[in-house]
Amino acid sequence: MEPCAEQCPLQLGRAERADRAQHAVSQEYQRGGLRAGELEGDARADAAAGRARELRQKGRLLPAAGVHGLGQRNPDRRHDHSGEDGAARHLHPQTISPKFSDWNFSYDFTASYKVAPGILFYATYAKTFKSGGINQNGVPTDAANNPILGAATVKPESVQHYEAGLKTEFWDRRAILNLSAYRTDIKDYQANVNNGQFGVLRGYLANAGAVRSQGIEADFSVRPSERFNAYVNGAYTDATYRKFVDAPCPPELSGGATSPANCDISGQRLPGVSKWSLSFGLEANAPVTFLEENGQVYFGYDGSYRSNFSSNPTPSIYTWVDGYSLSNFRAGFRTDSGFDIYGWVRNAFDQNYIDQLFVGPGNTGLIAGLPGDPRTWGVTLRKSF
Repeated sequence: MEPCAEQCPLQLGRAERADRAQHAVSQEYQRGGLRAGELEGDARADAAAGRARELRQKGRLLPAAGVHGLGQRNPDRRHDHSGEDGAARHLHPQTISPKFSDWNFSYDFTASYKVAPGILFYATYAKTFKSGGINQNGVPTDAANNPILGAATVKPESVQHYEAGLKTEFWDRRAILNLSAYRTDIKDYQANVNNGQFGVLRGYLANAGAVRSQGIEADFSVRPSERFNAYVNGAYTDATYRKFVDAPCPPELSGGATSPANCDISGQRLPGVSKWSLSFGLEANAPVTFLEENGQVYFGYDGSYRSNFSSNPTPSIYTWVDGYSLSNFRAGFRTDSGFDIYGWVRNAFDQNYIDQLFVGPGNTGLIAGLPGDPRTWGVTLRKSF
């Protein structure tokens, strides 16, 4: 194979080139803050409506393939795949002209009732949406290497959210306790997936039939005096696919001659969501005078914990991230005039942890990880005016 002249474009590896033409029209109308009014006693109801939106998109994607080696050029065979191996055949040029048009309407309703001084009960319902659109990074192909047109567009999400809870203050307003329970139902949830094909290098958006996220949250903070305050927040979250029957399979079920075309992951957990999470901290201070400046010396601590979570849209035995906890400390001096100097250390105990795991494209077996920050320390100086 003769190398190409200098003016020929360089394409590295078996990559894709995509020429795109897209036109989008978006119209949005909004009206909010429509209060239904005061009810009897200490009850109140509020309603808001907004974002009646219409979106139209159309585009033409023409990914071109036929690259013959790392750093090599061969313009005479960019569209001739007769002699290429099986991997290259997955990179046949695609010419698709997807169109998308949709409109939606958002609104919410909140009712609250003051049960007693310092105790407020509330309930909320909200109907929202997330716009759909066009997949622009290429789409998967069928057994005949034809693009699957059903994956060229992604439907908008339809979201219904329910929440109820209590907001309380006590001990002369030195302590606050908030409790809430919620449920969010999402139809046509947009998941960023990678089906392992060579022609889908960056993943694409696919609609899961239905998703549900529900849980309980609690927030508590206390300030017994000006010299001390503390807080603790906790959450339990159950977030699962309620229906996703044609999801891309995890890497352990992909790539073989008998591998399924897709997998039913209904009932499995959503990526990036821990069942349990906690955050907690405190700060103590004492008055001092330093260089004729009145101020405070202070010490603070912030900690967090999260349980394990899946790091892939389709849960895989290779992409579960173990739970971990982190501790951060700070200590310094601040003045009443706005001067503040403090030293800090993050991840004080040098916990080894992973932020995210990634499945490599093309079903190469590569699992890449993004490690969390190691122990980090520093000094901050600031002045408020």
